[in-house]
Amino acid sequence: MAQARTVKIGIAAAVVVLVAVAAGTYFSTADKPNPIKSHPMPALFTAAQTAPLQQALAAQRPLADQAYVQWAATHPGRDDAAFTAFAIAHLSLPPDPQQQAGELAEVRRLAAQRTPAGITAATWLEQYGKKNVWTLYAHDLADLQSADQGAAQIARLKTSLALAKSITAAAQARFNRQAPFIADPSLRSDKAGITAKLSYPSAHTADAFTALTLLARAYPPRTEEYAYMAAQVAYSRLYMAGHYRSDLLAGAFLGDLIGDYETGTTSAAACPPASTAPIPATSAVTPTPLTSTGQRPACVPPQLAAAGPTPSA
Repeated sequence: MAQARTVKIGIAAAVVVLVAVAAGTYFSTADKPNPIKSHPMPALFTAAQTAPLQQALAAQRPLADQAYVQWAATHPGRDDAAFTAFAIAHLSLPPDPQQQAGELAEVRRLAAQRTPAGITAATWLEQYGKKNVWTLYAHDLADLQSADQGAAQIARLKTSLALAKSITAAAQARFNRQAPFIADPSLRSDKAGITAKLSYPSAHTADAFTALTLLARAYPPRTEEYAYMAAQVAYSRLYMAGHYRSDLLAGAFLGDLIGDYETGTTSAAACPPASTAPIPATSAVTPTPLTSTGQRPACVPPQLAAAGPTPSA
């Protein structure tokens, strides 16, 4: 346990350094000034605060992978309109009133524990965690690639975040769920007068997990760092009553699925070829291991693993 905490603390420290370094690089290379250069990252939330939510968010990955396998089986090419309808159809329905009451109680408990440092972290993440920090990461990653690869990576992130924005907006309109601070205005006195704010799924979380998926597949050694930042972004939305927990889980699922669509693959290995050898009568069948959600892990048929959606021009 102590070793795990040490690793997470090390990741947090590395994020601080790398974001600071990348901010300087991005500032000098991007077409527009990088706002993180003039608004550096504050101390973020601790691993103890974010870990339980991060585990729940990570559990959406195999579910998204399974959904993508279904999509890819019948859609060999890119079709954003059809994919949007497919993605929204595969989102779970928002919780019923009784479940929502339980989620609102969680938001209220967090609100009662807010600190000035926590509010500063959440405010920074709300402002820069949706797009800017991921653009910064992409520019930083581009420095490790050829000029063409780097430019393509940055362009893909931009396209993917635009798609995530479009799908999230359509899903929010479809489900019409209001944010926690609408149900209980005392949760955000600074939002007084706002009477409507759609929250299901979370746009911040969908963007963060779309970016996480793209960047982690482009450069796997930094996966934990990207996952750390995505969890920070999601937790900040719960902390400041912008979203319920289920909004965040739906956003993570959606982001994971969009990442699969954009990269044309999943985090799962290709399915093994079917064996033609007879099974001995005395042998026991080895069960497929379950994921943390109790689901069979997704695998991608070899022909789909080899040929994902055709990238847009």
